[in-house]
Parts: sequence; structure tokens; C-alpha cells
Amino acid sequence: MKLLNGLIMAIDAGYINGVIWSIGKSARQNFDRSAHVERTDGGRISVGEILDEEHPDIRAPCFASQRAILNYPNTKLYLTHGGGSSANETLSHGTPTLILGFFFDQLANSARLVEAGISLALDKFDFTATEISEKIGRLVSDVDGSFGRNVERMKRIVRVASRRKELAADILEEVIFDHELRSVGGRVLRPMYPQTADMRMPVWKARNWDLWLVSFSALAVGGTACFIGAKYARRLDLGIFRFVSGIVYDLN
Repeated sequence: MKLLNGLIMAIDAGYINGVIWSIGKSARQNFDRSAHVERTDGGRISVGEILDEEHPDIRAPCFASQRAILNYPNTKLYLTHGGGSSANETLSHGTPTLILGFFFDQLANSARLVEAGISLALDKFDFTATEISEKIGRLVSDVDGSFGRNVERMKRIVRVASRRKELAADILEEVIFDHELRSVGGRVLRPMYPQTADMRMPVWKARNWDLWLVSFSALAVGGTACFIGAKYARRLDLGIFRFVSGIVYDLN
């Protein structure tokens, strides 16, 4: 009921002018249809009216296409639990989010989206209807433009990154075509394409044997120098001790 109260408060405050809340058939059985939500103007809405879609500002279908709604230009806000699919889809479509994470990856996604500057989060233990309304207002009004700017930034990045699956397919095709046509009768006519750098190097360079040799040599030289220096310092200290002891003995 806190979620529903918060959404109604946001509508009454003018932050949003409608809500689409997809509620499955089994989930509908958990609602108390006789319960009422108070409006700012003193009116009341029953939960049953909302579930039966008798309220003009709220639609509660059993199913709604999430991506189609996010892609609709008049969709201004997405209230989500922060699952992996939801996080990726809201980034791809560029929609600010209000997140109520419950467990596992949802909490991590919530923190990441807030850090990216495109979301605000609710604490599942102590959020209130007033908090929901206020955060919806902050996201939608976007006074300094930071949410809109960050949403656009992340949308562009995600859409470019999504092309990598085509790039992976292109690379696989390159290897297949090269393998099919660079040999005749089992005899390889040309080197493999694409080649990694180590295929064009001698084995000692490809495996960094030269670097290992230099490193061990430097370590050996440094260790030897330290050993000799310590041994010399010990002899020097012993000689000084004997000299001073002799002077003290002569004085006595």
C-alpha cells in the first residue's frame, strides 16, 4: 500500500499524470480490494477500482510490454526492483529510475545506477509514501538537468557497447574464412590471420626470457653487492673497535 499511496501522492502533486502498473493474476490475490487510498483533495480510491482499471490515471493490466513502454517518449520515470534485465533496459531506453531493490544483484544494480546519476533509491525497510512522491518529483522535475544529462550519457554508452555481439560474430567469421582458404591439400600456404604478436617473435622474446634474465641478473648483482658491503662494514667496524680499545688500554 505504501507504493500505491506514494504513486497517488505523486499524481496529486502534479509530478506525473498517470501510472501503468503490470500486476499478474496471482499477485492480484494478495491485494485487499476493499482497502482505500486517500487523495489530496479528500477523495478516496479503492484498490478494487484500480485493479479493475476503473480509475482514469492508473492502468493495472496483467501484462504490459516493458520495453515498449520504456521506449514511449511520454514515459518519464521507471519504478523498478533493479533486476539485471530492468537495469539494462532502462539504460538502453534512457529512462530515469526509482529503484526499490530487495536482494542479490538488485541491491548492487541499485547502487550502480545511483552512482551513475540516473536513479534514486528507496530503502526496502523504511521507505515511506511521502519519500516515493518526493523522489519522483526530483527525478521528473530535474531542476539542474543532471538526471537528464546522465541518462543521455549512459544511453549512448550502452547502445554503443551493445554492438559488441556483432563484432564477436565478425571476428569468428574472419578466423573461419582464413582457415578454409589458406591451405590446399593439407599444406598451409600462408600464416594464420589474424596473428598475435608472439607469432612474429622469437620464442625467447615472446616468453620474456630476456626480461627474466635481466631481472635475475640485477637481483644477483644487487644481492652480491649487499653481501660484500655488509661483510666489509663488519670488518671495518671490528677494526675500529680494536683501534679504540687499544687506545683506551694504553691510556690506562
